[in-house]
Amino acid sequence: MTGFGLLGHLAELLRASQVGARLEAGAIPLLPDVHRLAAEGLVPGGTRRNQEALGDFVRWADHVDEPTRLILCDAQTSGGLLISVPRERSERLLEELHGRGVEGALIGEVVVGDGVEVR
Repeated sequence: MTGFGLLGHLAELLRASQVGARLEAGAIPLLPDVHRLAAEGLVPGGTRRNQEALGDFVRWADHVDEPTRLILCDAQTSGGLLISVPRERSERLLEELHGRGVEGALIGEVVVGDGVEVR
């Protein structure tokens, strides 16, 4: 992912497909110390711009703290790959990825509606 963060890229996919999504913030893998650094305010300026640009498109659960919100909008250019597959194929995909030494995680689901709900 480049520049728009996880939520920015997800928003592009959702808008193009005219669907919404629910994400589980706690299921999203993070590098060590990322949360602490974000809590200290050590984030690129583009991250805050990304968060502002998403505006009402993202609905945050009350328990999702500000550092996590910033991390999900992170503007840095070396991130993961976002993949959407039918639910019945998700476990098989994760098994295949792990079998090839690639980390993968089920972080949410596509739903009818619009926008992203982060829980």
